[in-house]
Amino acid sequence: MAEARNAEMCGATKFDAYFHARLNGDVPESEILDKLPYYGALGVCEVVGAMELGEGTVGRSKMSGSQRREAFNRGFDLLNLGYPSLTKFLEKRDNRRRETNDKGVGKQLYGIFYTYLNDRVDDAGYSDLISFVKNHAFAAHPIGPENNFLGGGGERKFHSIRSASMQYGIHPATLRKMLHAANLLDTESDVRDLKVSIPVADMDDIARRWKEGVPAYYLKERFETSPQVIKQLTDAGILVATNREVNHRLKSFYSLPQIEAFISKLDQLAHANDGSGIETVPLKHCAPFMTYVDIIRNVMDGKLRLWIKKPSDTATTLLHLRVMEEEVRKLAGVDLPEGHYRTNDVAARIALRVGALEELEAAGLIETTIYRGPNGVSTKAYPKSSLDAFTKRYISFRKLAREKDKWEKTERRVAGLVPVFNFGGVDRLFLKSDVYG
Repeated sequence: MAEARNAEMCGATKFDAYFHARLNGDVPESEILDKLPYYGALGVCEVVGAMELGEGTVGRSKMSGSQRREAFNRGFDLLNLGYPSLTKFLEKRDNRRRETNDKGVGKQLYGIFYTYLNDRVDDAGYSDLISFVKNHAFAAHPIGPENNFLGGGGERKFHSIRSASMQYGIHPATLRKMLHAANLLDTESDVRDLKVSIPVADMDDIARRWKEGVPAYYLKERFETSPQVIKQLTDAGILVATNREVNHRLKSFYSLPQIEAFISKLDQLAHANDGSGIETVPLKHCAPFMTYVDIIRNVMDGKLRLWIKKPSDTATTLLHLRVMEEEVRKLAGVDLPEGHYRTNDVAARIALRVGALEELEAAGLIETTIYRGPNGVSTKAYPKSSLDAFTKRYISFRKLAREKDKWEKTERRVAGLVPVFNFGGVDRLFLKSDVYG
């Protein structure tokens, strides 16, 4: 009575108007509060408002009348803006938890707001609000059904190291090392196991590969290949390895489904026959001009044809793979480029010794191109366009004579002509315009 006599007059607020309308049976208009029971809407406004005002740690029974009224109004103003405003309210608590050493969920996460809702999980009038808060929490934190958050249930979206360890049966220290290796957790991270937050799909994949993993020596036997080839396939991303600690050393492990999927892919890409009647070779024969892994990558990209030669009842290994060496050379730029001639062919066509060609090249009378030869060695080739231009302007003594028994006659023909090049003996080069006038 004393407080009432001393109370100051104040104007009606939006909070007053809303709850007055509900008492009089008017149709209210609040996305969140409309679905709550009358006294439930009042309670939520008070709790949320008290937390916004920093009174969330104080028992509401100890709050003064003016404090409670301010909390009611503050909570109503926030909740009346709908779920986007409530989301911001929850996110503020989410960030606060991430920045502290608090490792709990539930009450430790959303304080008296959680407690208020958790006491009413069996009341259908609160179901929409509880579902929203639960879904938000599951989307923001590594909590799951086992945490019994707001009555249990729900779908886990993030794993902590602790929850993953319990679900998959992998030691927390091992999980941390696997997450480090997968670049999902900073190696310097000192975040508590319970607060580490990893998407469920990523953690599932890591756990699956750990359980299905086989060491590299298994691949060596399964593929019938060397450790160097396995490393090449891993470095190229064709195979994916998971690092696992064995005797205090990190070693690479590969999942069995991944291994068999890789072999199955090669089986599908291979031609129906084993290449009988076609000149195919094992992949290692192409080593001088293309690495093992590059051949396989080009096969998988559809740039090289593949054959598999093996007994019908034998599992495919890398030793059974065969390709056409000519196709590999061409793809690697090893074979003679199109529209070019080899050195010996050019020497025969213009009728000069091979040594003379180098002097013509140095003088700029004929062009050359460097390509990788059959043994991977840089080799010289002559473009057809350059050779055609050369033969149109120049002619050699041998070409002019055509046959050896006509050399004497040809000598009389070119007597008095000055050769463009004189390489000695009959190896001379003349301008066609001088010879034919």
